[in-house]
Amino acid sequence: MEFRKVKPEDTGPLTTYFQQLSQETKSYFAPHPIDTDVLSSICRENYLGYRAFVCLKDGLIIAYVVVKTHLSQGALSRFSKYPIQLDPESDAIIAPSVADAVQSQGIGSVLLSFVEGELKKSGTKKIILWGGVQLRNQRAVRYYLKNGFRTLGEFRHDGLDNLDMVKYLGDVLWNQKMNWVKDLVIYEVNPYAFTSPNGAGIDGGGSGTFKSMNEKIPYLSDIGINGIWLAGFSHATSHFRGIPSVYATTDPSVLDPRLGTTEDFKQLIATAHKYGIKIFLDVITHGVTNDSPLLTEHPDWFEGTSWGMTDFKYDHPGFRKWWVATWTNYVIEYNIDGFRLDGPNGYDSDEKTLAIWDEIITFCGLHGKEILVFPENMRLHFQQGLDGEPPILPTETHKPIKNRLLSRPISNHDFGIDKKADRSYYALKGSRFKLAYCYIFSTAIPILMSGEEFNAEYRPLPAAQKDMFGGGGPSAWLYASWLNWKLSDSQKEFLEDFKTIMNIKKRFNHILNYDQLGPSMKPVHFESSTEGLPIPYVRYIKNECILVVGNDKNHEVHIELELPVDQIFDKTVDNFEIVDLWRNNSFPVSREELRKLRITVKKDFQKNGGVGIFYIRNEKEMK
Repeated sequence: MEFRKVKPEDTGPLTTYFQQLSQETKSYFAPHPIDTDVLSSICRENYLGYRAFVCLKDGLIIAYVVVKTHLSQGALSRFSKYPIQLDPESDAIIAPSVADAVQSQGIGSVLLSFVEGELKKSGTKKIILWGGVQLRNQRAVRYYLKNGFRTLGEFRHDGLDNLDMVKYLGDVLWNQKMNWVKDLVIYEVNPYAFTSPNGAGIDGGGSGTFKSMNEKIPYLSDIGINGIWLAGFSHATSHFRGIPSVYATTDPSVLDPRLGTTEDFKQLIATAHKYGIKIFLDVITHGVTNDSPLLTEHPDWFEGTSWGMTDFKYDHPGFRKWWVATWTNYVIEYNIDGFRLDGPNGYDSDEKTLAIWDEIITFCGLHGKEILVFPENMRLHFQQGLDGEPPILPTETHKPIKNRLLSRPISNHDFGIDKKADRSYYALKGSRFKLAYCYIFSTAIPILMSGEEFNAEYRPLPAAQKDMFGGGGPSAWLYASWLNWKLSDSQKEFLEDFKTIMNIKKRFNHILNYDQLGPSMKPVHFESSTEGLPIPYVRYIKNECILVVGNDKNHEVHIELELPVDQIFDKTVDNFEIVDLWRNNSFPVSREELRKLRITVKKDFQKNGGVGIFYIRNEKEMK
């Protein structure tokens, strides 16, 4: 195959290419008319500044991409509502097309890669889609997501839903296979309260340090954690609720001496990496506390207030330079793997606050560093997921795919905020059903607050207070959870089940990962004498599946399942093996028995209860 720019002599072959496209494929392509005169002008490079590229096989055009730089005011206006800063002179808008006979064979991806290489030579950093992509055209949506595009938002045109998408050519992480991102389980840590080398500390705000946290890294690896959201590292005050927190920082570029030295911080990161754990720093995007020395050193960097703090002025060139340098330094100097962004929730617009992060991502990419960035309440690589957002369950599998990755919080530091300390706001409370069925084996990256894994009994730091700026009595804020590592027997039992569930996920991560373009999730038809049971589901690839059967009741349940055998397994196979992953035993079944599979699941809140977990493979895979 040959990949190149169009030539004047391509007018005839390109006309033939478009004539042979199906009506459906033509309906998705609208950047220019497809009559001979227009195609001739494009091939001679004198049509509205368009550039075009083709893939040829045996002399025939089988794929086509049209590109335009010097973006129109209409395109700039449409994208102004998103957290993106387009360069109207160098950024590009594109529209690819692939012949029906060779779609889904990877040709479009190779041609796109060739075009991107040509665009980079002329200084293009971002490419956006010409008119977006129709949401109903799921093949195209998957193509763009697979090739490193991110969804910015949705719009309607001519009665159809469309997605606006962008690709940053300098985003090293998103333009690769994301092999580690799709397997993430993110564990939030408040380092002040996570460990207690000196009790509650002299001020009741915790005595944890980088060193004492470093000692817990082997434990986190052992229970299956591979991502840490570090909610504490920079110089902090007790501005919020009476305890030191990353959310009340005086200067994000300065490490908190209360937590340790630069070398302690570096050692923590190095140990985490040794155990295969990524570290993501919590970034406060809106501003700094009012006692920050930055306010006197650079008063012109600030404008407006929020949360009782002074907010950054994102338009200021000096601030922008410092902001980019601060976070790229954490990546280049300390080997940080990415960032969780608090908010955006300050004086400047969300769009302006987020747009600078693509500059940071690109800068890190130039230094060979791939970083992940996930804001709290807007998308970048993915959105953190808000408190109370329900898990992704099998009833949602019919919905069209819009994004490559999704996330859902089991719990995080905001749980229990503004609440009295009369109950625990940890989410699982020992439920194996919620842990496995709703989160770990579902299709969204799970996030959990430290202590959730052993059903921690909530104990606030002594200085923690309910009201935002102090007072109101003891706090139920999970950020203030002062962990007690002396576990009861029931906590140890839950921790063992947590580890088993996480080990199953790791062992079968080729099926149980969180890539929306990866293994499918499908509800399973079932019958039971118990009403109101959760719908069982399978996560599957060809000839292999994990069957997940939930039980949120306070008694044992019996279920008869009708597995979608023909959709998962080759029709020539009649014999299968089922492995009970809780009990680690197996038994053979026939194809017909899989259509009437009888399962018993123990009640929740007890060892090996709340969920049935089964691996099913055909006899060919058994050998």
